[in-house]
Amino acid sequence: LDVIKKISPREISRSIETSRKKVFAVIIDGAATSGIISTCDEYDVKHLAANNFSMHDNAKVNLISL
Repeated sequence: LDVIKKISPREISRSIETSRKKVFAVIIDGAATSGIISTCDEYDVKHLAANNFSMHDNAKVNLISL
């Protein structure tokens, strides 16, 4: 995979929402909050990789622990 864009954790949800192309995967060097997980579910992101995850029931996105 190629790095398309590096952003701060606060910008992840907004960047997914405003992306002109469908986002396939998000990789976070840190924790994935429930808000980020929800946004990934809402916009059909297939994979979310992070160091740790906040509690989120029934996530559709594939959660990958780094």
